[in-house]
Amino acid sequence: MIFGMSVIFASALYFVIWWITLLAVLPWGVKNTSDIGRKDGQGHDPGAPVKAHMLRKLLWTTLLACLFWGIFAANMVFGWVEIKDLPGPDKLY
Repeated sequence: MIFGMSVIFASALYFVIWWITLLAVLPWGVKNTSDIGRKDGQGHDPGAPVKAHMLRKLLWTTLLACLFWGIFAANMVFGWVEIKDLPGPDKLY
């Protein structure tokens, strides 16, 4: 048990948080050929990134996912926000 979660649930939750964070981090700092004024030959997409900096993005993704997962785990332990506190269709009227 990790913070009241099974190891499988904690791992699956981290993977989902990591993947969503990666999709948010991917566009950071992307420069394409038209941004830097370079003309590529025929068959090259002008919107393709010049340098993707994937290692840097993977490191940022991992760090941010650890932070977000830690906040979620702390919420599970301390109960800052519970499901019953969230607005839903039963609380609209």
